[in-house]
Amino acid sequence: MSSNDHSQLSKQLKTLPELAPGRDLLPDIIAETERRRAPSPFRRWLPMGLAAAALLSLGVILMLSTTVDQQRQEIDSWIAYSQELETQLRQVEKPSAIVRGHQALAIGELEDRVAWVDSALAARPAPEQQIMLWQVRAGLLNDLVNVHAANELLPRELKRRPVMTMNQPVPRARLAGYEL
Repeated sequence: MSSNDHSQLSKQLKTLPELAPGRDLLPDIIAETERRRAPSPFRRWLPMGLAAAALLSLGVILMLSTTVDQQRQEIDSWIAYSQELETQLRQVEKPSAIVRGHQALAIGELEDRVAWVDSALAARPAPEQQIMLWQVRAGLLNDLVNVHAANELLPRELKRRPVMTMNQPVPRARLAGYEL
């Protein structure tokens, strides 16, 4: 700015009316300060809302971890039961045993279904599906043990006798809800 500009600015400022502060502004200033200090509803409820959200998240996390632990325990119990049935199956299963035709068909079908369930379990499904698959596997193994055990209960002379002739229809086996 040049000196001429300064002198013009100075003249213009002198022409402005003089402002004097009014009397008794202190009560207005105090009222404004108190209004600003007073907690707003947002400030009052924000900490409680944050605390409630934190408690809710903690509850969900604890519930999910408990659910996961319970699912893992249930899966482990079905695995143990399945292993127990496999042990029983090894005890009743004899490779040289004579088996009737419909029993051989049932055994083959059950073994195929167990293999299918094993392949589904190898894909590592969700825990809920794992529980269901282990339950199905244990049920199939239980049926397989029962078919082998039923064969063991037959007298030896019945095992050697032909079960059917060429003119008879092939019987269909029914095992625990499975029609074969």
